[in-house]
Amino acid sequence: MSDEEKQPSKDDVEQAKEALIKLFTSQKEEMDKWLAETKESRASSMKKSKETISKHVGEKAFISSKQKEAMARTPASIADGDLGTIVDKLNKEIGLKSFLSASQKDKVEQLKRISISPEAFKGIQEQIDSTIAMKAMSVDHARASTKVLAASKEERLQRMKTASEKLEKSDVIQSRAILAEKRKSEGMMPGDKEDRAKRMKEASDALEKSDALTSRALRADMQKAKDAQLGDKDGRAQRMKDASDAIARSDAITSRALRADKQKQQDAALGNKDDRAQRMKEATDKLDADPAMQEKLKKK
Repeated sequence: MSDEEKQPSKDDVEQAKEALIKLFTSQKEEMDKWLAETKESRASSMKKSKETISKHVGEKAFISSKQKEAMARTPASIADGDLGTIVDKLNKEIGLKSFLSASQKDKVEQLKRISISPEAFKGIQEQIDSTIAMKAMSVDHARASTKVLAASKEERLQRMKTASEKLEKSDVIQSRAILAEKRKSEGMMPGDKEDRAKRMKEASDALEKSDALTSRALRADMQKAKDAQLGDKDGRAQRMKDASDAIARSDAITSRALRADKQKQQDAALGNKDDRAQRMKEATDKLDADPAMQEKLKKK
């Protein structure tokens, strides 16, 4: 008998049995582990499947019962005239649907026949973007013009109101002057009347000059008072610089004082440096001597 046809020994058979037993055992353990891990998910899936099946069965039963009821009912009788009307309506509806469908198909075919190159499409898109931008700019310009016109309208109305009030006052004064002169001229000669007109003109010119001089003098006094309060330009700049430097120094001093107070409060709450170090050392020694803490550290 050759080596290939030699019967396996008892030890070989036992080893093969042990290998098979180990293989089956490991597979069984893996299967048991998988079944244990997926027990809840499989139960949930089974429950959902049952609910889904029950729901579909209930829906099918409901639909079936409705169909049976509909089939059991006697069909309604329709008169010949009503039947003709219904048929006419259906024919019109079908014809309209067919027409719309054919029209839609024609439009699609026309669009397919239109060939636009990418360059032409890009040019069309640029024209559309340019038109949209121009429209937006026109709208913005119109809004801005509306706001400006509204503001200028209010200003014009205010100026017109002020001018109207001044004219009313001037008319009243002029009317009073005319009445006074008229009363005086009742017993005067023509020469006196001309002299009076001349004097009135001279007085009017003098008043206008006086008003102009007074206005100039008032503006000059206001400018002098303003310059006296502010000083010359270089002096104002120097004072502003000095004030800015003083504010900066004050802010820096305040910030330092706040930091010093905060540090003092922290030192007062924690104690001095040596005491803190001593407390930290004592806490560390306690933790080192605690067996529970050592056990936790070993586990970590």
